Amino acid sequence: MKKWAIVVLIILFIGIMFGAKFLSENQTKYIASDNDTNTNDDVNIDTDTDISGDANIVEDTDISGDINITEDIDTSGDANVVKDTNIIHASSDTFETEVLKSNKIVLVDFYADWCGPCKDLAPILEEISTENTELKIVKVNTDEENELSYKYRVRYLPTLLFIKDGNEIERLVGLVDKETINSTFENIKSLDATTD
Repeated sequence: MKKWAIVVLIILFIGIMFGAKFLSENQTKYIASDNDTNTNDDVNIDTDTDISGDANIVEDTDISGDINITEDIDTSGDANVVKDTNIIHASSDTFETEVLKSNKIVLVDFYADWCGPCKDLAPILEEISTENTELKIVKVNTDEENELSYKYRVRYLPTLLFIKDGNEIERLVGLVDKETINSTFENIKSLDATTD
């Protein structure tokens, strides 16, 4: 029985070594295939960005390791940009005042800058914040506020908490649409109306 285990481990080891060598060779081929490559190792990226959606990217890749990035942003185009002026960014120091002691229903968005679904949710929350003045939206960066994330058992991002009078009323996890957020708020609001 022990001989079979040793044989299986050796086969797995050989497979892993072959796979690592294969991947490193293919990555080198991929990097060299689409770029102009020379031995100076300089990477020059010129980016012209127009808010209207057009972007021109020019890459010249060398192998010396130096990177130069130039970026020009043109804001003259017609862009429909929503500002997050009604959204508050809270920390452990301000959470009690902004959330727990608020006289409104508060939607707390636990997010991280690296989180893709969090980035997709941000414009939805910005839109809701401009349309609904009865709902207070507060964002908490989980990378900076570990204590709050732990206290409210945030395990997945984004996590949205509806808090009323210092108590969690509802929790939504993951990327949700505007209608779900609004209907959850209306349900909480209607429960408050029936208890008065």
